Amino acid sequence: MAITIEQLQEIFRNAFSSDVSINSETSKENLPEWDSINHLNLIVELEDQLNFQFTPEEIESIKSVHILLDLIQKKANA
Repeated sequence: MAITIEQLQEIFRNAFSSDVSINSETSKENLPEWDSINHLNLIVELEDQLNFQFTPEEIESIKSVHILLDLIQKKANA
């Protein structure tokens, strides 16, 4: 299962309840809305939309869109 930036952006917007714009360089450091609460909202939204679960270690490792895309690809191919 491949996910596009556009699809991921919709997930971010739903999770953050905000009209955020993301790209592969987006990270917690350069997106002010990506705080701890929205991080949890993002995880819940991703798990609901993609039908898989993240481990606590995976949740902690997600610090950028690039890392997230890599992780989704790995989980999809597992």
